Amino acid sequence: MNTEQLANTLETRAWARLYKDRYYSEPVAMAQDQLTGRTHYVDPDSLRFHHARVLRAKPICSGLFFRIVESCAADYENTKRVFRFVVFDVWGNVVERQNFDNSYSSTDKALKGFDEWFADFDPVEYYRGNLAERIQIGKKEIQRLEDSLNEIESFEPETA
Repeated sequence: MNTEQLANTLETRAWARLYKDRYYSEPVAMAQDQLTGRTHYVDPDSLRFHHARVLRAKPICSGLFFRIVESCAADYENTKRVFRFVVFDVWGNVVERQNFDNSYSSTDKALKGFDEWFADFDPVEYYRGNLAERIQIGKKEIQRLEDSLNEIESFEPETA
């Protein structure tokens, strides 16, 4: 299965909203447009709290993922800055992000790190596992709802 087939399947069967490549002159505007409603990661308050700046932003892999490169504070005092790439799936979950110890010293190095990571990444395998996990969570939710309904149906009517 290629990424276009996977994207089509997720969009039509799982109702996933794929990322779209729209023109924005500012990477933060592109990231906020694409990720708002999926994650708080690039909300203005989150960026401000982490002293973070979005330096690059774009959908990748037929819209199955969204990649940003950020510069952020490596400590609470904001005395050292690091660069790292962050990859999100179609639901806004972080797929990959380096911790501060494994981050990079420049945007170009973060992009190179992304290329190295992505060369070994299998989108089909990622979404196969993700969907299997979501199915299990959904089954548990259905069972809880059915148990609740059964309990409610067993209530005796109140008499006045």
